[in-house]
Amino acid sequence: MENINSSGSGIPEKTLGVLVVFLAVLGSMLVGSGLGHILLKEVFGISYNSETELLNLIKSSPNPQALILKSQAVNAVITFLVLPILYMAIFRKSYFKKLNPATKRLPFFLFLAIIIFFMGMPLLAYMVDWNKNMQLPSSLKPLQEWMEKNENLAKVLTETIIYYKDSTSFLLTLLVVALIPGIGEELVFRGVVQNELNNILKSPTWAIWTTGFLFSFIHFQFFGFFPRMFLGVLFGYLYYWSGNIYVSMFVHFMNNALTLVLANMYKQKNISFNPDSSESIPFYSVIISVIIFSFFIYLYKRISKEAGITK
Repeated sequence: MENINSSGSGIPEKTLGVLVVFLAVLGSMLVGSGLGHILLKEVFGISYNSETELLNLIKSSPNPQALILKSQAVNAVITFLVLPILYMAIFRKSYFKKLNPATKRLPFFLFLAIIIFFMGMPLLAYMVDWNKNMQLPSSLKPLQEWMEKNENLAKVLTETIIYYKDSTSFLLTLLVVALIPGIGEELVFRGVVQNELNNILKSPTWAIWTTGFLFSFIHFQFFGFFPRMFLGVLFGYLYYWSGNIYVSMFVHFMNNALTLVLANMYKQKNISFNPDSSESIPFYSVIISVIIFSFFIYLYKRISKEAGITK
């Protein structure tokens, strides 16, 4: 990685800048959630003030999936689409040019990004299993219990929302679970946060990794923290090297959509392997996939330099 600080006196200023970005993201999540709760209550009659109330709503609702889809969609649209677009329109109009430039070789970047994503899946599966079984020291038992509580809530919400019954349910779920997050989360984290951090740190590498950390942290699902951070960093490099956020948006959407489809196929017993487990993946295939993954990452980066997108 590049040196995060060009001079000793710059550390406090840059650290403060990163902290401000972190707090701004957390604040926007709270504002988006608050506005979402108001809209849900006034328009859809859905109201809850705590995790317990939300779980009770799910249990008592005749159509819990529709309830969660509405809740997730409203919060996501406000938090990941409306707020970042307003922010850029008011404070960072120059960022709009960074989102959709006339990128050279864009189809080739998209093609390579798809290969890179699929070649990284075996490694990602092993990271998921390792992180899922992570245990903190006994001295951090309260933290472990809090993390497990959040994880259990996320599991309930996930299982409620992702299993569709028909084509209409599938399309609505795909919209809320894959399309809106694919576009919105990339707009926030790569389009705004990564560019803000790059302006502060003067280092694309540090900006990408710090954004990847924040991207994973903000989900508050710590037993999936490291694989999600891996994806966040990957999305960051795909955006930076291609110079076009459409690439990371597409791969993000593809990741969520594939997860959705495979989870349903496994539940319906159309596939025999569990997509949430690496047990059916031979370790040698992981080694092979990592080698191929690394080669295409190198190729992707090289093409970026040849196209004059990065130095």
